[in-house]
Amino acid sequence: MNGGPTLPIGSTGPDVRRLQVLFVMMKEMDDTDIDGTFGPKTQEAVKSFQQGSNLTADGVVGPLTWKALPADPNTPRLSRGASGSAVSGLQKGLRAFGGANSATDPGPIDGSFGSRTESAVLGGGQVGYNWQFGRLVAGFESDIQASAMADSACVFGCVNAFFIDVGNVQQRLPWFGTSRARLGYVGDSSAMFYLTGGVAYGRTETNITHLLTCCAQLEGQSRISLYRPRVANDCVFPSAAS
Repeated sequence: MNGGPTLPIGSTGPDVRRLQVLFVMMKEMDDTDIDGTFGPKTQEAVKSFQQGSNLTADGVVGPLTWKALPADPNTPRLSRGASGSAVSGLQKGLRAFGGANSATDPGPIDGSFGSRTESAVLGGGQVGYNWQFGRLVAGFESDIQASAMADSACVFGCVNAFFIDVGNVQQRLPWFGTSRARLGYVGDSSAMFYLTGGVAYGRTETNITHLLTCCAQLEGQSRISLYRPRVANDCVFPSAAS
């Protein structure tokens, strides 16, 4: 059960946006349609809902339509440092989206919004347009996302026969996106069959910090300096011993 002002086509503002969020919840609209403007897509969703609720399908959201709509979702704003069941739900959704050990894996489902959960969260937007020529449909859409995905690793190995180098490699993906074209055909049953293809692009940033470079001295054939690794701050450092 819900409530709000009467909304005809052409209305704008937070109540229209609230209405569109409800239709996204009910799978009547896509999340990309949430723009706060009561246009043809929103009106079509309203009429469909009214028909299914045995209301007059006039496309106007009045008291009876508001009353038939579900309550607004109680969705809190989550950011780093948050905790609780809402964070646990977010973590479960992120893991289900990409799977374990993927870029969207938030780590342990512990209800704590830490750096691992933050790196799994994405945000962005999408734009596109479709043209219809009889039964043919052509379209183009592009999206771009900001990303906090990052990872780091400690590297320990030989640079050449005499040098051993220890470094920390940090890599992050600040943004990425895709652009796609679409060509489709609308059949007699109003179903559309289409082909789509495009390109993906993005930016990666890599930072390598050399923590230690040392030389293993080879004195003829009588003595070689040995390097036994020790652990400090999750990185392996060599220590010299004869």
